[in-house]
Amino acid sequence: MNKTIKLLTAGVLATGLFLGSALTVSANDIKNPKIADVSEWQGNINWSLAKDDLNMAIIRAQYGTNYKDKYLDRNQSEAIKHDVPFGTYAYARYINAADAKTEARALYNRTSKSAKFYVIDVEEFTVTSGTMREATNAFVKELRSLTDKKIGLYVGNHTYTQFNLDTSKFDFVWIPAYRTAAPDHKHDIWQYTDGGQVKGITGGVDLNKLTNDAKPLSYYVGKTEANEQANDYTEGGYSVGQSVKLLNKATHYHTGQKIDASVKNKNYKVLETKVIAQSHSKQAVLLSGINSWVLAQDVAKVTAAANDNYYNTNPKRVTLKKASTLRKKNAQNGADWDKQSNQVASFKKGTEFVITGIKKSSGGTPRLVTQSGHLLTANKTYVQQTTTTVAKQYYTVKSGDNVEFIAKKHATTTAKIKSLNKLSDVNKIYVDQKLQVK
Repeated sequence: MNKTIKLLTAGVLATGLFLGSALTVSANDIKNPKIADVSEWQGNINWSLAKDDLNMAIIRAQYGTNYKDKYLDRNQSEAIKHDVPFGTYAYARYINAADAKTEARALYNRTSKSAKFYVIDVEEFTVTSGTMREATNAFVKELRSLTDKKIGLYVGNHTYTQFNLDTSKFDFVWIPAYRTAAPDHKHDIWQYTDGGQVKGITGGVDLNKLTNDAKPLSYYVGKTEANEQANDYTEGGYSVGQSVKLLNKATHYHTGQKIDASVKNKNYKVLETKVIAQSHSKQAVLLSGINSWVLAQDVAKVTAAANDNYYNTNPKRVTLKKASTLRKKNAQNGADWDKQSNQVASFKKGTEFVITGIKKSSGGTPRLVTQSGHLLTANKTYVQQTTTTVAKQYYTVKSGDNVEFIAKKHATTTAKIKSLNKLSDVNKIYVDQKLQVK
């Protein structure tokens, strides 16, 4: 977590993303939350973007008593503003038990009351009297006298045994190991990389996994916030191509701009989707027509009920009951359908068309796709399904023929010929025998 230490260890620690199986958490917790720890090394974080990528942040407060992180106040206030739950950590520099108590009080005083927990980050052997274990115990005891919030311990995988810290004094243990294998010691949070990517943060950042099933996200940030992040709207559920209505209650686009009333209560097609970590919906959708991102909670799926006045499934072949006009292939929506420029040609009553599929408008109105690729109304007032009877086809057996050869020649199957001709044995056919093949 300390930049100097990271630079020294970067050459010997293999950074890798853990690809293990998903954690089993309670129904009220978001699965596999994204957690980053940040400090002044990340510079000026754009929290308006980071909020959509993070479920929890751990913010550095200090480097010993006398050094307050340059971005502590900003990071805390921005996390609060953008509803990113967070805790703070102190990088330990105490030289004895008394000094450790001073650092604990400094951490408490510098941390916002909105923080969910505290962490002491023990990476270096700093004591000049007593032991690291005794000084760290003094730190946590002093901090517990000031708060009833959870207190965690961050300790290196390679210094865990050397420091001999009393992990029983803490509510959770956080260990770094930049590799594919988990840390060697019992832990609750695994810092698995220092090269992670988070929206709104330039360059690499520490990312972490919750590894103890008994301590899911709600253990750290509280049940209310964890439940909000894992509500029924999680990831929205919308997909590209779906038709949705932008609801009247929508106030702002995902980017923050106000939504004009003129675009509300109208139907649009979803062009793209993206998962976001915050807000009620957990998903944003890019809408056609207005080409803007909105929260999934501000749209509703348009369900086109089957209309008996229209063909909702492919009729294969239709005949015009009234004169009608073909439209261009991308003119299925109402406004485009009515444009003169999208009309291809008009046809008289009785004209027959081969239909290859159904294409629906953004409002759910079916259109027939003709063999030429143009669109024709599916309204039964204008078109009628044509029933065609396939004429029977026969083949006279020649010398050297067999049923398999005849079937392939007529694009059918041996079983079909056997059935049509009631053959008891497909291997017994005769020259000049007349077989029905269709």
